[in-house]
Amino acid sequence: MATALDAGLAALAEHLKSRGLAAPSLLRAPVADCRAMNVRIAQVLNEGSVPLARERDLSVPGSGGTVPCRLYLPDGVQRPPLLVYAHGGSFALGTLNAWDAMLRELVRASGVAVLSVDYRLSPEHRFPAAFDD
Repeated sequence: MATALDAGLAALAEHLKSRGLAAPSLLRAPVADCRAMNVRIAQVLNEGSVPLARERDLSVPGSGGTVPCRLYLPDGVQRPPLLVYAHGGSFALGTLNAWDAMLRELVRASGVAVLSVDYRLSPEHRFPAAFDD
């Protein structure tokens, strides 16, 4: 049975494949290999992304120590609403940098500020560490 894949996602998959990038299966590959590929994929996805005028890294106190975060602020908005973003990655792979391009575009298009949280990852930090962060 064939499954329909969104045309944009299919094009992205082909683009990544043409660059020699394919995400390994978390079920079969070591976490370190999956993380390394995730970083390489993020570099491709972030190519050409222009930082916002008001964008900065922060450290926020958390129950397990300080939590690295990145704050993206829209231009020309004094007190924008705030979206707190927890990156994807199965709680084992994601990074603060991986979603820079997408979050910058979201902020530009919406006028909403985004705080991206770089929570602790599994398996080094067991559940509920990421949620506690």
